[in-house]
Amino acid sequence: MNLMSSFYSGLCFLMVLSGCSHGAGDFSLEQRSDFQEQHDAALGITSETHGTPREMAPFSRRDVPQKLPVRESTFSNSGLGLVVKHSQGYSTVEPLYELNVHKRYRANGRGDAVPVSLRINPPINPNLHVRLPRSEYRLLETSGEYEFGGRFIAARNRSAAIGLAREVLSKSHCLGGTVTKDAAKPEFAQSFGRNARNASGYSIEPGWVVHFRCSRWRKS
Repeated sequence: MNLMSSFYSGLCFLMVLSGCSHGAGDFSLEQRSDFQEQHDAALGITSETHGTPREMAPFSRRDVPQKLPVRESTFSNSGLGLVVKHSQGYSTVEPLYELNVHKRYRANGRGDAVPVSLRINPPINPNLHVRLPRSEYRLLETSGEYEFGGRFIAARNRSAAIGLAREVLSKSHCLGGTVTKDAAKPEFAQSFGRNARNASGYSIEPGWVVHFRCSRWRKS
């Protein structure tokens, strides 16, 4: 999910409809706000269905998943996303499960713990009118002070990304289980820039990806 790209695409589309040929930087804040409201209305975005990062409902025990997600294609959702605060602002954090994971791992399994990666997206720009779907995200408080310096994806931030991802997973999707490093992965934590692509040539969302295993489900 690329919220920024979606927003700008909608904004540019509305600019074309209005017959305006200026760049986005030529608009005043009031004009941008008008475009944002039109864009939201066109997509059915309201305060009841969407909100800013800090307006998300807090994560609670009833949000802890009881079953693994049914992922039969790369477009399938991996479950509830989280919104967390750190030194550079708010980031969304998304769980990443393997395809068909629900067929190979069970709560009563006796094999290896289920692999689950967390993607920490770059901080949401507070100056942009970003509204998140309330049904897809929860605000999760963390106890640690995670300091990210300079570029969010810089190597210097590796320890902060790992610490944040571990706490988020322990307090959400793996609550009640044990979170461990996924030793099967060649890289425990990886950062990706805007132009990164996977082995198949598909673009990768910018941010950090940290690979764990969760003992709540094990290989059957």
